[in-house]
Amino acid sequence: MGERYNRGLFWAKAKALASALRSEILPLPARRRCLDAGIGHGWLLERWRREGIGVIAGLDIAPQVAERARSLVPSASIRVADLAVWEPEPGESYDLVSALDVLFYLREDTAFEHALAALARAVAPGGLLVVADNFAPGIRDYRSNRSRPWASYAQVLRTAGLAPRRRRAFFVLANRHPGPDGTDPFHLRMMWNLARARNPLARPLEAAAVLALYGLDALILSQGGRWGSQEISVWRKPG
Repeated sequence: MGERYNRGLFWAKAKALASALRSEILPLPARRRCLDAGIGHGWLLERWRREGIGVIAGLDIAPQVAERARSLVPSASIRVADLAVWEPEPGESYDLVSALDVLFYLREDTAFEHALAALARAVAPGGLLVVADNFAPGIRDYRSNRSRPWASYAQVLRTAGLAPRRRRAFFVLANRHPGPDGTDPFHLRMMWNLARARNPLARPLEAAAVLALYGLDALILSQGGRWGSQEISVWRKPG
C-alpha cells in the first residue's frame, strides 16, 4: 500500500493503544514485563524499548521476522512460536500481553480459542491483555483471515477469569475490510495503484490522499461512537 499509508496505520494503532491504556495502572516501566504476540514489523517492541520497559518479549511464527526483531531490539527475548499450539512456560507471566491484529489469522476456531486462552494464562495477576480485531457483528471470512465478533473473544476471556475494561476504535476508512464480494473498497484500491504508479504526479497525489484519509478517520473517531473497522479491546486479570 506504500510507505506513507503503512506509516499512518502504525501511527493510528499506537495512538489508540496509548489511549486505551492511559487510565490503567501498571508497574513502572523499568519493572514492567511485556509480551507481544505476532510481532510483525516489531514497532511495538521498539516503542517499549524507547519507554524503558524492563522485560520485553515477543512471539512470531516466522523465523525471519523473529531474527529481524532480535536485531532491532537486542535486549528483547524473541521466540519463534505458533500461537495455535503455544503455551507459556511454567512461571512465565507478564504485566501486559498484546495480540494486535494477529488472532484473526488463526482460521480454525479451536486454534483461535487455544491461542487466546494461552495468552490469558500468560497475564500476571492484576495484568492486562490487549487484543485487536475487526470485531464485526458476526464471523466474517476474508482472503487471508477470519474476523470474529467481540463476543467470541469475551466468551474465552471471561472463562479465563479476565474482565473487559474498554474498547478503542483506530481505523474507520484506512483499513476498511473488503465488501461481500471480497473486493477492497475503492479508496484502498486507489491507494494501492498510487503507490505503484511510475507517473511523477503519483507521489504528491499519494501524499495528499494519505493525509486526507487519516485526517478524516481522526475526525470521525473524535466524534465518539463505534464506527471503526478495527478496534482495540483491553482486559484485566484480577489480582
